[in-house]
Amino acid sequence: MAPAVQPLGAQAVPQRLALVVTIGKYPAPEIYGYPQINAGNDAPLVMAALRSQGFSDADILLLADGKATRQGILDAFETHLLARARPGDVVVFHYSGHGHQVTDDNGDELDGYDEVLVPYGAPNHDAKDFPPGYAGEKHLRDDTLNALLTRLRAAVGAAGHVLVTIDACFSGSATRAAFELPVRGVARPIGPPAAVRGASGDLLETGASRGAGGRDLAPLVVISATDHDELDHEVWGPGRTPVGPLSLALSRTLPNVTAGMSYAAWFEQIRLVMAALVPGQTPQIEGSVDAEVLSGRVSDGRTFFGVRAVLGDSVAVIEGGTLAGIQPGARVAFYALGAGPGDAPFAQGEVGSADEVSADVTLSVPDAGGRIKASRAFLTEFGYGSLVVRVAADAVPDAGPRGRLGAALASVPNLALVDERPDVVLTSKGGTDGQVFLRTAADQVTLAGPFDPRAESDRSALIAHLRAYARNRYLMQVELRDPGLDVRLEVVPATHQLTSRGCVASDTTRFGARKDAAGWIFHKDDGYLLRLRNVGREAAYVAVLELSANDATQLFPNAELRVSDNRLAPGSTFLVRDLCFSADEPFGDYVLKLFATRDRLDFGPILEARGLSRGGDPMSYFEELVADAFRGTRSGVKGRAAGTGTTQAVTIKVVRR
Repeated sequence: MAPAVQPLGAQAVPQRLALVVTIGKYPAPEIYGYPQINAGNDAPLVMAALRSQGFSDADILLLADGKATRQGILDAFETHLLARARPGDVVVFHYSGHGHQVTDDNGDELDGYDEVLVPYGAPNHDAKDFPPGYAGEKHLRDDTLNALLTRLRAAVGAAGHVLVTIDACFSGSATRAAFELPVRGVARPIGPPAAVRGASGDLLETGASRGAGGRDLAPLVVISATDHDELDHEVWGPGRTPVGPLSLALSRTLPNVTAGMSYAAWFEQIRLVMAALVPGQTPQIEGSVDAEVLSGRVSDGRTFFGVRAVLGDSVAVIEGGTLAGIQPGARVAFYALGAGPGDAPFAQGEVGSADEVSADVTLSVPDAGGRIKASRAFLTEFGYGSLVVRVAADAVPDAGPRGRLGAALASVPNLALVDERPDVVLTSKGGTDGQVFLRTAADQVTLAGPFDPRAESDRSALIAHLRAYARNRYLMQVELRDPGLDVRLEVVPATHQLTSRGCVASDTTRFGARKDAAGWIFHKDDGYLLRLRNVGREAAYVAVLELSANDATQLFPNAELRVSDNRLAPGSTFLVRDLCFSADEPFGDYVLKLFATRDRLDFGPILEARGLSRGGDPMSYFEELVADAFRGTRSGVKGRAAGTGTTQAVTIKVVRR
């Protein structure tokens, strides 16, 4: 069936307005004190994500580098947002750049410091000629931003919506380990803490400006890249260019938002992407988290792409690339401009390569009659990119191509030993007598170690950890939506009691577990149950995996509850009471990922056999997907856009008591 094409006409009302501020080329760091970062690379990611949800280029204002002074940002707020905003409009403000803290000037902060954005030309205390008595005049305080947002919320009214996304940190360090990308913030605040303490501590104030205000104000949601005491590490984005992790997560998830999705549900997708990119970093969400994303006025998911060129008669270049979620391996169908519902595509193809803004599609049959150039291209299957993990060695003996460790790495298809732009790093820093650790390149989180690369057993263990990291990072990012299948996963804190019959659980919240806008936070040994709700129109087989950087475990079904017990009828709810789960070390984020399909589904034998087939039985699509991720033998795996299954994820955080 050909996707329906929306008629082209006048701009829809209400408006969608956006102000995108990116500051990476800060002036003269030796004079002003702020190191340069790569925030400019965020702009195409964020703008492509906005376009996917109906924002036009005319309504997106990009303010970059030298134009983004404090006054420039204030003027843009006035002219592009406040002067144009009307009741019912949806407005987005995005900032990528440095964050900092400065002495609180009105006594409303718990820690005595205002959080500030760092415009172009603002001075740092490390500056060569730091102004005597400086009190933040060239920074953009949270109080000032709050006042602007409150005016904006009043302008668009209760029927409108305001979204703020911040890809910066408010503590940090300019000192980096080998291969580590820049951090967006400076650790030491400007000035001493204020003597009077208030009740805040966030970038934006609590109360009315957070979405709990008067009935005439629009809901407000704020999504930040980090918790208040964390660093915001850049990561490798499309084309191995350094970008902000939240900006990359926005670009991967906002195009997939569907009507009726809440901010809380969307944020789970954002957390999922960031957990795979920067496992040591915790994004935050505040405000009206139960509201529908962009007030429910989202794209209908029928995005098409124009054809830019045809190379020979076998390759079509379409006007959409990695920024639109098009990866190698994706499948594309071509329809005539006047095609209607029920019409078949006249050509199909597979994406062979893609850059940020375009993709080359190899046609299954030659372009007879030159029809492709005047057609519209629709994605029918998504590609999920590569399983390959890039590994760098920081002064590690035997890691070269002639060394034993180098030879061991080279023998694994989904590992690549590189000298630059790695995903993970082998480093001897912190080890003794030739020992090495495996750490993420972006934020230097230790994944495993120490290992002695001279010992064969340690080399094998290191390879196993690297392959597990590749597999789990891949599985965390796979997202599928089948219109007929809709199963929801809920985490229920519980108390556990061990008896002679096994584990008995009650759905009573254990002291210590708590839930905030970002999700559940557990202490070590806190218990929880899983609740499954089939709100779709079809029955589904369900499996739940727990994914961390190094491990994948099937939580449901288990060895006693196999395939016959994991089929959920439409409209039914199942609380898994006879399986007890508890939070445990290592501390950090864990992804609980639900897979639902019409076919029998059980990952247990595949995980236990490390990717091998389960005794000759044919595997379902999802089981094959997990097996491929375990084997790591493909450069990419395709996933059908519909008709295969549905995934959903919940991220929980385990912290010390």
